[in-house]
Amino acid sequence: MQHSFTSSPNRITNKSPKDPRNINLNELSGELVLDAPAPNATSRSVEDSSTGFTNDIRGYAFISPWWSDYLDIAQNAHPYQHRASASMPTFSEEFHGPSLKTSTRPSEDGSGSLSPVIAQLEAGLDNISASSLVSDNFGSHGILTRDSPSESVKRASPTTITMIDLDDEDDPEDTANIRQGLLEGLVLDREVDSNMVPYLMHGYAAWMSLFLFEPARTLPEVRVQAHLWIRYETQQAILLSKIGLALCESTDCDLMDLNNWGKKILGDVTRARESGAEGPEAMKAIKHSHKYISDLKLIDSLASVLHVMELHAPVFRRACPESGNDLVNLPRALTSNVNIQYYVTMDVLQSVLTHRPMYFRYNLDFPSPRVEKLLNSDDGPGFKMMWLYGVPDRLIVVFARMNILLEDFDDHINPEIIQEVDEEVAACAPVSWSGARMSATRALARITAHEVWRLAAYVYLYMGLCGLDSYDAQVVKVQKAFMRVLKGVKPSRHPDSFLVIPMFILGMATNTLDRPILLVRFEGITECSRPGTMGSDIMRMLNIVWTLAAERPIRWSDLRPACREVVGM
Repeated sequence: MQHSFTSSPNRITNKSPKDPRNINLNELSGELVLDAPAPNATSRSVEDSSTGFTNDIRGYAFISPWWSDYLDIAQNAHPYQHRASASMPTFSEEFHGPSLKTSTRPSEDGSGSLSPVIAQLEAGLDNISASSLVSDNFGSHGILTRDSPSESVKRASPTTITMIDLDDEDDPEDTANIRQGLLEGLVLDREVDSNMVPYLMHGYAAWMSLFLFEPARTLPEVRVQAHLWIRYETQQAILLSKIGLALCESTDCDLMDLNNWGKKILGDVTRARESGAEGPEAMKAIKHSHKYISDLKLIDSLASVLHVMELHAPVFRRACPESGNDLVNLPRALTSNVNIQYYVTMDVLQSVLTHRPMYFRYNLDFPSPRVEKLLNSDDGPGFKMMWLYGVPDRLIVVFARMNILLEDFDDHINPEIIQEVDEEVAACAPVSWSGARMSATRALARITAHEVWRLAAYVYLYMGLCGLDSYDAQVVKVQKAFMRVLKGVKPSRHPDSFLVIPMFILGMATNTLDRPILLVRFEGITECSRPGTMGSDIMRMLNIVWTLAAERPIRWSDLRPACREVVGM
């Protein structure tokens, strides 16, 4: 089977439904026109990178419309009570990542659990209660602990799934840590100079709580950066806080501040492109790119996000320490400045989503044992993509390797190399966490996210690199394991909103009977249910793929026409 993995000769255009709230990127970046790669070119376009915010606990004075159950809560006569749901099970065992080590490859008969992670999710964790879990300040080190005698978690029958609710209101620990870390002495009056810092921190904390996977883990770095912004870029700091609050308080917010900020961000990047800025000057030009692109994903199309990434590409490259003749080292980039980290992560993932080459070809060798250790651990320094967006950092390198192999060899790859990649995916086991102690809901969200990403990597390996279709037994086994995870965790913003991309990948393997279940999860994510957003575009592409393969198995090559229709390339 042949399928092309090439860039479109057409300029990126937004084919999503028109939305007057969308940002006009051509207007923001002036008259700059980005040249598209030549047809069938294999080189890159550039070769020159939860609890939601609450006032104490969700529901007390502020209910975010980003939550999938927003309408249910808002219309409830007693909005601050727990929703009626199945009782949660006891989390009586200490939860260490290494204790979960085993291959995530499916069992031979397809009926067993893919891994102990799925067994835990299927069985439930008996009687989880916030009181049985110790939550420390963000600076403490520890793991989940128990205050009652240990009791083994019993595995449920394969036909019985205990629904685990990860969107539990009784999970104030992260919000409390954020308030303690950023909002001490908060008085919401930005007109009073002495209250400027608390007011600005209020906006940052609101955004972090809704849109970061583990906000408490990022506190030390965010606090330092926020104070630097306030001290040296006061107007930008105020604008960032206002944007954060606007995005959190409404899904239909006034985008004037974001437009104004976008003009400055893209203007700086455009000038850096034209001047050939390098090193520190190039890094300065992209210093807010992580925050801007992550906000853009919430309110604008996939095409717009790709346009901004292409605009950033040459500046990003010159901000990296490698010389112009060398490839950017991906492991080093993933342990670097957060703007570099985020760019390379998005580059790797956009290639998977669009079935096109990455903007850059990367060196995947570990430059030192220290870098390898950092990627395989859950500790800093700096940020981790797992903390920010629920993406296992080590797995990003594996996805990049698969992208390169698919571009170079299509689906005609040496079986020995396939086996090596398979072992790399299996080796990306969950790691123990040693930073802030976390609540049961956060712990389960982390486990779920890690498992879903690994299952997505297997689907990409089998369908993309091996050329298998969705009816193949290996693909079916992985898809069944994914559905067991999905059915075992109740729909909620956290972690669902952080799993849009892996759910899309796994959707390429999903059979007709299971598609409505997956669609419900997508539609429950606010970013996916609003036309004109990146999440909505991803869901539309999946629907197009399903339509194309209505009476036959899905092939990975079906992604290309779907991407062209939705994204215009």
